[in-house]
Amino acid sequence: MKAFIRHISAALALALVFTVCASAASALPRVIFKKDGDQPELISCAEDLLALAELVNSGETCEGRRFVMTDDIDMSAIGAFTPIGDGLTGEDGVRRVFKGSFSGGSHRITGLHIEPGPEYQYAALFGMTEGGEITDLSVTGAFVSGAHSAGGITGYANGTVLDDLLFEGSVRASFSAGGITASCENAVITGCEVRAAVESSEYAGGVCGIAGHAHFTNCTPSGTVSSLTDAGGVAGYAFDSALVSCTNRARVSGGDHVSGAVGIAQTTSFERCENLGPITGERFVGGIAGRCCGSDFTACVNRGAIFGEDYIGGVIGWSDDGADFGDNGLINYMLECMNTGSVTGNWGVGGLIGDSHDAVVWDCFNTGRIISDQYAGGLTGYTAESSFSRCYNAGSVFANTAADAIAGRISFYGADFENCVFLDTCCENGENGIARDAMELLYEAAYEGFDFEEVWTISDTGYPYARLMAVDPPLPESGDTDGDGDITSVDALTALRSALGIIQLAPLERFRADMNCDGLIDSSDALLILRAALGII
Repeated sequence: MKAFIRHISAALALALVFTVCASAASALPRVIFKKDGDQPELISCAEDLLALAELVNSGETCEGRRFVMTDDIDMSAIGAFTPIGDGLTGEDGVRRVFKGSFSGGSHRITGLHIEPGPEYQYAALFGMTEGGEITDLSVTGAFVSGAHSAGGITGYANGTVLDDLLFEGSVRASFSAGGITASCENAVITGCEVRAAVESSEYAGGVCGIAGHAHFTNCTPSGTVSSLTDAGGVAGYAFDSALVSCTNRARVSGGDHVSGAVGIAQTTSFERCENLGPITGERFVGGIAGRCCGSDFTACVNRGAIFGEDYIGGVIGWSDDGADFGDNGLINYMLECMNTGSVTGNWGVGGLIGDSHDAVVWDCFNTGRIISDQYAGGLTGYTAESSFSRCYNAGSVFANTAADAIAGRISFYGADFENCVFLDTCCENGENGIARDAMELLYEAAYEGFDFEEVWTISDTGYPYARLMAVDPPLPESGDTDGDGDITSVDALTALRSALGIIQLAPLERFRADMNCDGLIDSSDALLILRAALGII
């Protein structure tokens, strides 16, 4: 009987929650969040979210309190939503900030519309957070627009853990915008996914607009990111931060400082980060960082096409010593990184770094096509006071002025190159490395000084030349047999002629033409390439 009574009581309590949540938004009751002792407070409907916003924006920080969603919540009938912790200053002179913890409970919020007035600095589901956690939540079909800064989940996150979050929709702002947060400091952001259009005049990031002392792990932005300056697939600007195993799939575009990971990286580290999206900008454009100082890059990969004007690189657009950022004498380190995407610009274009100052580069390679009007290099377009060791280039290099298989132009300050190798047909000039033909590059003997026990490997199948153990091997480039960045009927015809035995392709050309990855070039590969060229697949 007692068990029966407990079940009836629980059912009545649940019915009461549904009754309260079904109330008209125009006549909201004072919601007392349902909790049981030390259990979290439950959020089950749109009215609960509105009540939580009212609670925090009246001055209650909710520090030490935990909220958990119990159902999916549709906000489409609510209209414009005021952020939880709107960041305005109350009568007591204290800014209204959310300090509690919020879990989505694997549920989602749909139809969220946030467009506060110009008096609000941050537009987001949570305007300002301090400490606490926001976890296990999906926000889809959302529109967030701010006069200053806007984020999909938070506007400004200070010391907050943001974990296992999904945002789908659009985020717009005039200053900083991010798919997860507009800006963050001392924050931990892990396992977050963004499928959104993120747009700002400055500081746009697929995950975060501006990041300081932040740590990003396993974040995967997709969609589009655009800004007049400082745009990145993960963050527009990052200082004293770290990115680990982040993968960008977004199309990123802007003016200066544009990249697949971070637009400007100051004393920031990158480990196992990858860009797959096309990147387009004006100056300082790169696959992983547009511009950097005092930053480290380990096992990072760019596979996307990079386009710009000046200082354009497959991994880094411009590396320098930090003098423009108030520091001096900082060094940038790149270890075991690769670029396979085409890199195109007007001045200072390189397979790894467009313009490399104060950089140390070890055990890296490029196979992407490099095109510039002036100063194009398989590893770096222009360099000063930098060193490159145990690197190679197998990508073609073209420039009207100063094209080189390794470095397009070396400053009078000088640069060092040790045990660098290049494919003999990639460029007419190769003054800072050792030329090898395509067959020689199939064997370890061509790579003097390279470590084939712990760093490099050559496989009988798949990618034909030396590849790094630390990163996934390059993949066939969707039938771009000649490596010019476009798939055309010429590529299909080349593959067909190879299949018929009329011509013999070089190892890298065979790799690009092998659409089904079976190690052979036959008529089925040629047909697949032709269908790709015609837009059928």
